[in-house]
Amino acid sequence: MPSPASSPTCLLVIPAYQDTLRLEPYLARLTATLPPAFTVQVVDDGSGAQSTIALQQVMARVREQTPPAGSGPVILPPLLLPVNQGKGAAVRAGWQNCAAYDLAGFADADGAVSASEVLRAYHYFCDHLDAVDGLLGCRVKMLGRRVERHLSRHLIGRIYATVVSNTCRLEVYDSQCGLKLFRSARLTAALPRLTINRFAFDVELILQLLQDGARLEEFPVDWTDQPGGKLKVWRDFLPMLLDVCRIGQKFRKT
Repeated sequence: MPSPASSPTCLLVIPAYQDTLRLEPYLARLTATLPPAFTVQVVDDGSGAQSTIALQQVMARVREQTPPAGSGPVILPPLLLPVNQGKGAAVRAGWQNCAAYDLAGFADADGAVSASEVLRAYHYFCDHLDAVDGLLGCRVKMLGRRVERHLSRHLIGRIYATVVSNTCRLEVYDSQCGLKLFRSARLTAALPRLTINRFAFDVELILQLLQDGARLEEFPVDWTDQPGGKLKVWRDFLPMLLDVCRIGQKFRKT
């Protein structure tokens, strides 16, 4: 890791699926907010030809707004996956070269966690490099934090957290928050053993890192629900629960 006087480099992956309308303003805010230590990698999860064209147009407009070299983040060309595989697969694809950076993480494309919150988490991580290997964004209402979330989503999230706790013995308040940052060395060791491609991938990642001895900390963030979310309860909740059961079996065997 770099010396305390330097700024750790950070690869921030943005997984996206047919998300250009929400992605463009979020990328613009990231570009205007994040320091040169950041590199931003958008990964398109097989959105289809029309969405790919739209994404390339978005990226071209964002690059036109990029600050002069050395004064803002590096915005990489988008990584285009040929078929839709799931959020977990998209994030892992974006992390394949994370060893070239000190830190790596991901943020959801909808901007529910603002660019300023990403930067706040990064600064906190940099100040605690001697004690922390990863930060897990956490949506919890507490003094000084703002969480604007639909009641139904909050209740479903608490049910899911209870299932994760009982099935995987993972005492994490919020495994699914769309902001996480890690030491890249920890990720490179864990990535070959990760198999969950869709929304439950966070649970497998956290458990694998903990099994490897990583020191993880939940980090309360401001959160604002955004319209157009890709997670659909009627379609995705049961597959998520089945994946959690598979993850629990996997780690009970190890």
